[in-house]
Amino acid sequence: MDNRKIIGIGELLWDCVGDCRRPAGALANVVYHATQWGLPSSLFSRVGNDALGKELTDYLSDRGVDTSCIQIDDNLPTSTVDVDVSRPDKPTFVIHENVAWDNMQYTPQWEQLAYEAQALCFGTLAQRCDASRDTLDCVLTAIPEDCLTLFDLNLRPPFFYRKWIERSLFSAWIVKISADETEFFANEMGFSVSTPGKELARAIRENFSIPVVCFTFGKDGCSLYTDDDSVVLPGIPIQPVPGADAVGAGDAFDAALIYGFLNELPPEKTLDLANRAAAYVASQIGSMPEVKEFYQTLL
Repeated sequence: MDNRKIIGIGELLWDCVGDCRRPAGALANVVYHATQWGLPSSLFSRVGNDALGKELTDYLSDRGVDTSCIQIDDNLPTSTVDVDVSRPDKPTFVIHENVAWDNMQYTPQWEQLAYEAQALCFGTLAQRCDASRDTLDCVLTAIPEDCLTLFDLNLRPPFFYRKWIERSLFSAWIVKISADETEFFANEMGFSVSTPGKELARAIRENFSIPVVCFTFGKDGCSLYTDDDSVVLPGIPIQPVPGADAVGAGDAFDAALIYGFLNELPPEKTLDLANRAAAYVASQIGSMPEVKEFYQTLL
């Protein structure tokens, strides 16, 4: 593994849970967790020219994330999301529109870092507006051929369209899909099978030339499929701290996948790290808990 950066491009925001707010955003979570694995990581995102934006940027910077590519928007505010954790294992989100990361701009600084990227993680939500969707396209065009690209489907209704999903799949080296999304996804793509497993993974790989397909089942575990390997792991029993929720568990899973594949670990070991990382985050409060010591124990 070399020292080029891992890039997450997309949301940076505050999760508002009752009277509390917590640093979050799927791609911000991924680069935070990647940094805790010891991977040099940078976030491509945008915040408002306000106190909430500065606090978010400082929070990530203090935890080792390269924040030099977080842009400041003078017109749109820093993003906030209302989170309902009344069901801790299945939180729900109200995602407000017209926020700073809807207006990400492709710049020479972003282009240079994209040329040097070792891995890139992206999702669907940040593609909901033309500006950020076009910027993602430019980044995907700029990354080197050997860049590991992870597309996390992570559907947040109503912010997705089939053409965005198809374009993202054609750009991905790994795709991760939660079991809750597979039926909708398969129907949208016109696949004859919608159950998460070997047949759906084969259809995805063959239609979009994706080497690795992962399915996650929440507390019930996960699976990984390549041309040569098929790995299915059960869930990890957890002892949640008081007030724990599953927010960010899937993003921790993504970061561990990136770590494992960049370090050329066997698929079963990589999936095991991702499974355990996600379970641990689901046992904690918020999407960016202290995890560095736990990750070291896994290694």
